[in-house]
Amino acid sequence: MLATLLQQQQRKYRYWLVGLGLALVTVMLLSLQLGAVGVGIEALWQPVSKLEQQVFWHLRLPRTLLAVLVGASLALCGAVLQVLLHNPLAEPGLIGISSGASLAAVLTLSLSVHLGLSLPYWSLSLAAFVGALLVTLLLLALARRRLGPGRCCCSGWR
Repeated sequence: MLATLLQQQQRKYRYWLVGLGLALVTVMLLSLQLGAVGVGIEALWQPVSKLEQQVFWHLRLPRTLLAVLVGASLALCGAVLQVLLHNPLAEPGLIGISSGASLAAVLTLSLSVHLGLSLPYWSLSLAAFVGALLVTLLLLALARRRLGPGRCCCSGWR
């Protein structure tokens, strides 16, 4: 009985995975075709004008592939965060990682204005990354202690 239920559940997940994969391919093909310059998917195998070729190979294809890679990376990072914190509801905005990044960026900006410093263009991004990293390390240290539900209720941990 249990084996049958597991097989049904696996079949259902397989159908979902195939359906979502087909939806991803469909949306990718649409994103390659739609835009201000009408470029069909035939640009892959048929000779087209120089403008259409440039638009397809140098603008649309890299942006579409990058969007898919970024989306997959964000999904993977979210899954890893949920596993590390032992919380299926863990999300950077909910547990404070985004707030830590914002705090570090605002402190960097405020201190640079207050001290009259001219920071390079990448300094705010670096400060936000460091702030998010520090909050993440703090959360991981707290999660490893396995604090009780009473103390971590507001944080969303189990």
